[in-house]
Amino acid sequence: MSGTIRRPRKRDNSLSFTPGHRIPKKRHSGYMRVIRACLLTLDEASVRRMSLTPSSSLPASSLSASSTLLLADQAATEALGRHIADALRPGDAVLLEGSLGAGKSTLVRALLRHLADDPALDVPSPTYTLVQSYNTPRGAVAHLDLWRLDGPDALHELGWDALLKDIVIVEWPDRLEDLRPDQALTIRLEALPDNDGARHAHLSGWPAERLPR
Repeated sequence: MSGTIRRPRKRDNSLSFTPGHRIPKKRHSGYMRVIRACLLTLDEASVRRMSLTPSSSLPASSLSASSTLLLADQAATEALGRHIADALRPGDAVLLEGSLGAGKSTLVRALLRHLADDPALDVPSPTYTLVQSYNTPRGAVAHLDLWRLDGPDALHELGWDALLKDIVIVEWPDRLEDLRPDQALTIRLEALPDNDGARHAHLSGWPAERLPR
């Protein structure tokens, strides 16, 4: 269903796979039938109500949560971007991980358009400029693409410390090294093999109450 976010149920370990692993052709069709049969479809209201379980015994204010979502198509990826945008406030950092073509641009475009309350907002990639700034009703937003960054020291020339007072969205955050914000929301996207448009989204780093429910 277009625009839905799905969570995978437990499945037979004999059908498990790792990113980059190619399923033998004779098993592929049966594998995909099992995957499709195991998917639980969630509408947007269900995603907002979804509880994410903390994994430690720290005080509630310090707990972080993690969750893995199956995004069935581009519309589902865009819906996740809007959910994240609803939770953002000045001082937040969102770190987007994933290989080329994993869906980072799709997610950040939907997120920024929702923050700006402008569905037609032009969201160019800051690959060459490194940072693109936006003024939104929710405050200033800085979108960074660090693919071409020479090293973390170059961030100081971009005013990294000052940017952290605003909403910051970072693609290729591995370039941050020691400058990676401690309280950032990390979203790691992984495209599913042989399934055009579907991907996993792994969310971690925020307290459970901050994540979409």
